[in-house]
Amino acid sequence: MLNQEQKNFLVQWICFVLFFLPIVYLGSIAAVTIHEVVGHGVVAALLGGDFLGFGILIDAKGWARVDIADISPFKQAIVLAGGTLLTNLCSIFFLVLGIRLKKSPLSSVALLTLAFTFLCDGLPYYFWDALFHGGIGDASGILGLYPYIWLRILMIVLSGVATVVTILLLNHILLNSVYSFLGTKGKSHRYEFIMIACTLFVIHTVTWLSFDWTQLIPVPEIGLWPSVIPVVMTIVYIGARIALFERRKPPVPADRPVRFKAAILTAWALCLVTIVVILLFLQNGVAL
Repeated sequence: MLNQEQKNFLVQWICFVLFFLPIVYLGSIAAVTIHEVVGHGVVAALLGGDFLGFGILIDAKGWARVDIADISPFKQAIVLAGGTLLTNLCSIFFLVLGIRLKKSPLSSVALLTLAFTFLCDGLPYYFWDALFHGGIGDASGILGLYPYIWLRILMIVLSGVATVVTILLLNHILLNSVYSFLGTKGKSHRYEFIMIACTLFVIHTVTWLSFDWTQLIPVPEIGLWPSVIPVVMTIVYIGARIALFERRKPPVPADRPVRFKAAILTAWALCLVTIVVILLFLQNGVAL
């Protein structure tokens, strides 16, 4: 039988999952929208090209239709890089803001989750496209304009290192942040830490595996590598944190009240509105 302390934690954990799931989905939709609409479409228009339209699907995929044939190769490269560059900048912004707002737990976790979803839409895409040279992705487009081996190597090294660092960093910060307000106040329980870590791992894994990389990098060799590698990295990190729990205990949860009810209702309401808008207006494309 569960004691009262364990029951309280279980209720808090269920509330967190109900809050976290829609935030991951909303973050994924926001990331692809910013990537396509602003990073490619608006940037193309600002540089002298034509922004012809865009579409967003409920599975967090999207596209932007641009005509950049009449602008210089350098400007074309900026348009191609615009989506990933903007999502990376947004990821950094959300990460910094999430850390600064750590005294407001749900806001902090929501912002850190946005940092994670925007990361998924940026750096890994460039790394794998540059590595396999898929032919239709943004990195392949830039390499088509500037087919230098040194540029390809630079893309692979920089995006690869940045991807590894940011995945591990976000896992570390998000895990500590969630445990700091979800765990039993004033105590450090290993089982609570394990439940929180496994929850984040499962949701992260579903997020990575849900993306069909072959649509952007249509080469047989790519397989499941872009999804499996981040999952393995997360397993290694979380496994190490659990194994070292007694030696390097995370910060003891602080006694801060967390009001889940309004946050959960708001998050799911936003999800519902987002899905309706996509189904009615965006999934078949918007012509501009």
